[in-house]
Amino acid sequence: MTARTTQGSPDATTAPGRPRVPGQWPTPSTDEIGPTYAALMRERARRVLVMQSIRASLQEQPSLRAVLACARRWVADVTRTADEVAKSKRETRK
Repeated sequence: MTARTTQGSPDATTAPGRPRVPGQWPTPSTDEIGPTYAALMRERARRVLVMQSIRASLQEQPSLRAVLACARRWVADVTRTADEVAKSKRETRK
């Protein structure tokens, strides 16, 4: 009779040499997930941090009007920065 491992047992593995903890997904290393996925996750983390910062700034505002004015300033700052970056990219392309 052959030995059989059940899912979640200490000897059941998802990757060679890495035991799987019952009820928990394995955490892949950067080599396993690939550089493209790792870059995507870094970009996602950056976006989450920025959005949380903006939200915190908006929540600090004392009134509805102040929130909307602050949001307009954020939008104007982001648009201005995007225009500057686009202009610099156009200049380097020439």
